[in-house]
Amino acid sequence: MGGSSTVVNLAGHGTTLIEAPNNGPLSQGYVSLSLPQGVDAYGVFRFSLAGAPDQEAVVPLSSAFSTSANLLWDDTQSVTAVAIVNPSAVPTTVAITVRDVNGVVIGTASIPLAAANKTESVLRNIPGLSSVVGKRGSAAFTVTSGFIAVLGLRSDGLALTSIPTAQK
Repeated sequence: MGGSSTVVNLAGHGTTLIEAPNNGPLSQGYVSLSLPQGVDAYGVFRFSLAGAPDQEAVVPLSSAFSTSANLLWDDTQSVTAVAIVNPSAVPTTVAITVRDVNGVVIGTASIPLAAANKTESVLRNIPGLSSVVGKRGSAAFTVTSGFIAVLGLRSDGLALTSIPTAQK
């Protein structure tokens, strides 16, 4: 794992932009921020494809101290993907329970996740969760040790939007 860090000093009521360059080969990772009380932030993902307008999704920041997250998903006309981060210093296993619109469990999965690591997948491609295809519902992500942050993304092939999670 590699990375970089920076310190930003803001004047009262000031703003700033921190941007990763959109060039070279695709890099994957996650960003960790330490924000003082009263400072708000968000992330923007941009998808660029030659000959097509850029697509962007604004994503809220997630707490680094959550042990569960709930996500509403809709795989009827779009595809739902998730990114899961373990920001803690200990490995953990993420338990996922998906329910349909009636609250009936339609799939379960578990994903081991090393300390300070992440994974991402289309929800339906996670072993045990293929039953989400063509349905809507909710997904609960929980850990019994360490912490998690979860982000949902949905796409219809052209547009990309974020799905915020409710964290606890």
